[in-house]
Amino acid sequence: MSDLDYFALEPVIVARIKECLPELADAVYTPFSVDEMLQLANDDMAVSVIYAGDRVGDSAGNGRANAVYQQWLVVLSINDPGAQLEQTASLRAIAAPLIVRLLKGLQGFNPNTSPYKPLQRIDAGVSVGHASSYGYFPFLFESQMLVV
Repeated sequence: MSDLDYFALEPVIVARIKECLPELADAVYTPFSVDEMLQLANDDMAVSVIYAGDRVGDSAGNGRANAVYQQWLVVLSINDPGAQLEQTASLRAIAAPLIVRLLKGLQGFNPNTSPYKPLQRIDAGVSVGHASSYGYFPFLFESQMLVV
């Protein structure tokens, strides 16, 4: 395990997002938390990749090996000054095609980075969020790995 870069998946996910959404290549961020992401709300459109923790599966070898499902929260944020609290349809209209491309690019994506398996989308557990003129669309992905 000493050779394992525990967070090696992060730059691979970032690169994949930049490939799928090249128009956002300069606006893909890696904040440490959702709170920090909310402080970055300066771009018209951005994507944040946030390590969300692990889900630990079965263990083997008297607990010396575990199946670990590393979880990454990917949040698309959209700023449309014309959208206000009572009229937010424009935020969804801007986000919809980006979401489709983002999901097509990440669901089942094989990072080809040992020991990580292809990304699987799971329930984000984080609601879609909004403030006046801003919308946040969260998606959670996990990749299984064996930690020995």
